[in-house]
Order: sequence, then structure tokens, then C-alpha cells
Amino acid sequence: MADAWIAFGLDRIDPSTAFHAGDLATRLLDLAGTRIALMDETGLDVQVLSLTMPALHDLGSESVAIARRITMP
Repeated sequence: MADAWIAFGLDRIDPSTAFHAGDLATRLLDLAGTRIALMDETGLDVQVLSLTMPALHDLGSESVAIARRITMP
């Protein structure tokens, strides 16, 4: 998603993309290693991961194709 936001230029017009940068971006992209260790440390057995703002609505005609790539196994 971050690559799509940048390619579309959304990072220049939507300040909420900045929330997904730096240390937070690293943590969001870590779907195993540290995430699992932190879950174990805090006693969490399940996490629900979902795409939040800015999601796909600002990506124009590409949004449907991107959504399919994200959700398809």
C-alpha cells in the first residue's frame, strides 16, 4: 500500500500517510518476528490486521486492482 500511495502522490496531499512512516512502518510491516514476540510477551493469541486510513479510496481507478492484490492469497 505504501508504494501505491507514493506512486499515486498521495504522500504529498494526504498528511495521514505520515502516520505510516519510520518506526511505526517497520512495526506495521513486521508480520512475524517482533510482532509475534510482543504478542507472546503480552499474552495475545490473535491479532486482526486490517487496512485503515488512508486506504484505497484515494487511489482512483487503481484501487480495485490493488484491493484484489492485497486480499488474494
